[in-house]
Amino acid sequence: MAQFYHHLVTEQSFKLLQELKRRLDFILIGGWAVFVYTQALRSKDIDIVVD
Repeated sequence: MAQFYHHLVTEQSFKLLQELKRRLDFILIGGWAVFVYTQALRSKDIDIVVD
């Protein structure tokens, strides 16, 4: 599979996502939501909805 984003960038993004998960109740949308669902493609940005 082609790598769209550098591994170090996506790894930092994933670590931040894990930290947010510990602190906030949110809905994950966008590229990371697709990755969590399909395990197919990581993202470098995090899109969330917080109430």
